[in-house]
Amino acid sequence: MNRSCALPVAAVLTIASAACVHPHAMSTSLAGPSCGSPLDEGRAVGWVRPVRDGDVDALREWCASVGPAQLAARPSPLGGAVGVAASTPGLTIATWNVAGRDGDMRGFLTGALGYSCDARHPEGHFVLLVQEAVRRSPVVPDAASEYAPPLPASDAGLPDLPTAARDCGLSLLYVPAMRNGAEGHVEGREDRGNAILSTLPLVDAGGIELPFEGQRRVAAVASVVLPETADTVRVASFHLDAFAGLARTLLSGGSSKERQVLGLVEALGIPDEAGAPPGNVTTVVAGDLNTWSERQTAVTRLTRHFPESPPPDATPTRGAFPTDHIFVRTARRPGERAPSPGLRVIPDSYRALADTYGSDHRPRLLRLAVDHPSPATSDQPRSR
Repeated sequence: MNRSCALPVAAVLTIASAACVHPHAMSTSLAGPSCGSPLDEGRAVGWVRPVRDGDVDALREWCASVGPAQLAARPSPLGGAVGVAASTPGLTIATWNVAGRDGDMRGFLTGALGYSCDARHPEGHFVLLVQEAVRRSPVVPDAASEYAPPLPASDAGLPDLPTAARDCGLSLLYVPAMRNGAEGHVEGREDRGNAILSTLPLVDAGGIELPFEGQRRVAAVASVVLPETADTVRVASFHLDAFAGLARTLLSGGSSKERQVLGLVEALGIPDEAGAPPGNVTTVVAGDLNTWSERQTAVTRLTRHFPESPPPDATPTRGAFPTDHIFVRTARRPGERAPSPGLRVIPDSYRALADTYGSDHRPRLLRLAVDHPSPATSDQPRSR
């Protein structure tokens, strides 16, 4: 290497090395709504945000271009009570990047989860964690200071996600992350983000703004309570940046995804391997990590924080790449590191579906089974 090249390369390596400790600290308490008040039921949607000034300033510009979070906390079954025990105990967790309006939600619910939007009687309760959901609504602001290019519009005339959830009688938390194109459409302006849909009521709904890298990324967070056991499951739907840009990549040492993952983990109160375990709540996070390998740092980090996760695999979920994953940390009793009896991942239930249901991503599913000891063999309290 000649001297004319040595100094620039050394400078780049120095910048990249320093970026390995780029801060990701999150606010320790729920802040006020980031993009206005929540819609529909008027219930508060709590927020956790980064505390670094650079993140806050960048996120504010993107936030001004989207509408507020939307919450419909209770499903609306036909002729039945909300939250009744389903015929199949336990809980199915699914994650799916619906690619805007391309994903056929009705087809997915029927084909993958056995749920009819017309009958609205679940064979088993489920939580669906959605990414790249689109909302078309007049609540999206006229002006767009920051925006993402619009996702391709489907010719199938499929509804936006809030409409699909309402038509199927599911509870919904939709948290927009970015404007879907600078201009509005003939039918209205659009934003897009992440969502949670379920046959069970959603409680403690919130949003987590991840550290800013390339675009504003927001995790949708809520809890469900299984009616047959009163187990609480905390869930989060998230979507990491694919690429933060060359300058940002050099400044972060290529750690953009890791920084966003660490912000998510901190905001959820999940300790590292050496820390004390969290309370007796099972936590499941899932989404589109935009990963090209199951061995990338973002995946391995989350697997360590969520030790009951199924082993990450190389199954392609978008094109040739394993971009979509589910991570599980089951409940612990206070002072114990090992999982307490409660919910557990059913072996071999973790899989990617062959059908994309119109999206460019394959959904992933797993099943949580109830694994409580009988009262005769244990006097320990169940997870609540």
